Amino acid sequence: MKTDLELFERRVAYARARDDDVGLEALHGALELVSGPVFTYRNADRASYTWVDTENWISTVELKVTDAAENLAERYLERNDVDGAIWAAHRGLKACPTHTRLTQLLMRAYFAAGDGKAAERVYESYVSALEQLELDDVDPDLVAIYEQVRRGTAAAG
Repeated sequence: MKTDLELFERRVAYARARDDDVGLEALHGALELVSGPVFTYRNADRASYTWVDTENWISTVELKVTDAAENLAERYLERNDVDGAIWAAHRGLKACPTHTRLTQLLMRAYFAAGDGKAAERVYESYVSALEQLELDDVDPDLVAIYEQVRRGTAAAG
């Protein structure tokens, strides 16, 4: 029996060694396993899952997911497949909604697709997610991309 995490890790490892369509498909398959946050539990069950926090399990797995999503989105953008890049960035953001580089990639992909309004909504969603966490430090590079999108001059890369 294998867990989704084991399948995910195997596909990512396989894709790491391949820079072709097969590697792209393996990464895509890995991210198809991502359907939301890495791990959730009710506050009432917190005591049963102390290992999740003490072993930094969530952040470790989130990093694996976001790295794979970044890699795939960048590969898709290199091939001018903006739909693929949008899909990959969205998958990664399901696991970690406040990931700055994935947010940047998603904004770039939407802008490359000619949908500046969607890119703006991505930025606004990111800022909202930060506010819910009571954070207000928006990455300056992300703000710059947002301003470029609003002016209609965002760089594709």
